[in-house]
Amino acid sequence: MTGLDKIIEEIKSDAQSRCDEISEDAKLRRDEIIAAAEAQADEIIKQGESQAEKQGVFIEERGNSAKELDRRKRLLSAKQEIISSVLDKVLDKLKNLPDDKYFDVIYKLIEKNMTGGIGQIALSKKDIARLPKDFNEKLSQISSSKLTLSNETRKIDGGFVLIYGGIEENCSFKAMIDSRGEEMRDFIKDKLF
Repeated sequence: MTGLDKIIEEIKSDAQSRCDEISEDAKLRRDEIIAAAEAQADEIIKQGESQAEKQGVFIEERGNSAKELDRRKRLLSAKQEIISSVLDKVLDKLKNLPDDKYFDVIYKLIEKNMTGGIGQIALSKKDIARLPKDFNEKLSQISSSKLTLSNETRKIDGGFVLIYGGIEENCSFKAMIDSRGEEMRDFIKDKLF
């Protein structure tokens, strides 16, 4: 196994560990939010039943229907909040990785997103400040397309921007999550609910 393979395996292992942690955190948060939403829905239903008894069968049926719809809306809102929370945690964990792990992710994303030819990679000021000394060397090892570090920075919060012939591809963590938003939300929803 080459050094690069070992690094990739370590990244995969770390990523899986982080995914497991995030999943556990999300499940706990989901359970808390759902329990609160159900308690709230139960309280609303109890109030609705009391009111409906006083006003008759027709009003009772109408009230229960409205309460059920409200309960469904609250549960849907709670699920959407959980999913957004998970995505926010993923972004935070990525942005706050230790420098070596962070740049291991960056190298992997560069390799995945480079298209060929001569180009540049623009980072944020924060990432430039914590840039590993061997960044250019590692970049040349993974980049058959002759990528170099741009002298300009970008206002991104994690990730990078690829520049090929004046055309920029936003590979910031947020942009990549946003571009696959529905797919990622569906994945999280399937895992949690």
